[in-house]
Amino acid sequence: MELGKIEKPSVEKFSEKKKLYCVNHIFFQGKDDEFKSMVDRYWTEIDEHLRKLEIAGKIKKIFVEGLLYEDEESISSIKDINENLYSLIKKRVDEGGQIVPIEEEGTFSAFLDLRNCLFIVRNREVYEKLYVYFREVAEKRFEAIKKAILEALKEGESALLVMDENLRATIEFPDEIEIFLVVPPSYDEILKYLRTKR
Repeated sequence: MELGKIEKPSVEKFSEKKKLYCVNHIFFQGKDDEFKSMVDRYWTEIDEHLRKLEIAGKIKKIFVEGLLYEDEESISSIKDINENLYSLIKKRVDEGGQIVPIEEEGTFSAFLDLRNCLFIVRNREVYEKLYVYFREVAEKRFEAIKKAILEALKEGESALLVMDENLRATIEFPDEIEIFLVVPPSYDEILKYLRTKR
């Protein structure tokens, strides 16, 4: 091996393991054409990166944060929020991938309600008490997501997880699952752009 050269692990190393391809859910709503262009490029690059990863295993299961059901109406609702993600998922479904819901409706709605409340609370004491409850609900939600993924993902299978990266990072998956973080070059560009707009 050459000094300073990092060798890529062979595909065979991962072929029998459970694989989870993790994608940060970024979407665009508004009239900023420059940002829209960045987000479109992000999803194009995500698709390209996934194609390369799928050499180690085609995506069989698709997990999307916030998706409660696997019916056509739920899947179509993704299109209203993020057309790029919808196209990416539709391709994988057409190739044999299966959408598997990972949220429990009551826990997910409580998580959203409490998070929204935390944004508007001004009183420190109220915030602290509310935050304790929010953490309990968040932990319950993340445990439910983890359990759903572990139950659905079979030996040697590959899956796609689309979820806010900061939330996904709080979930500890067992060693039996090989985690692949899919982070294209355009992601850094998006972060820099968002920092300058604050």
